[in-house]
Amino acid sequence: MVGTMSVQDHANLLRQQIVHFPEMHENDRIRWFHASLSPQLKPRCIVDQSGYDFTSVEALIRFAVGQERRNVVIRKTHPAPSLVCLLTRVWL
Repeated sequence: MVGTMSVQDHANLLRQQIVHFPEMHENDRIRWFHASLSPQLKPRCIVDQSGYDFTSVEALIRFAVGQERRNVVIRKTHPAPSLVCLLTRVWL
């Protein structure tokens, strides 16, 4: 992804670019979008929830947005341990 853009912002940018390539095959659009995902999202967005390949870039975008939201919720509910906590575990 470009900088710190959200998946949705990045998808909007992709949609603007795709307009210039109307002959681009859907599989190429899927690969293009997937390649631009963050390293954290790439492995989670290889296949859909049923284990099938994505058949449209819009389906991949929806799935990636959901995964991004999931990551945000996980970070909010399970904050990273503090350095003091980590050091305490090492020395006990």
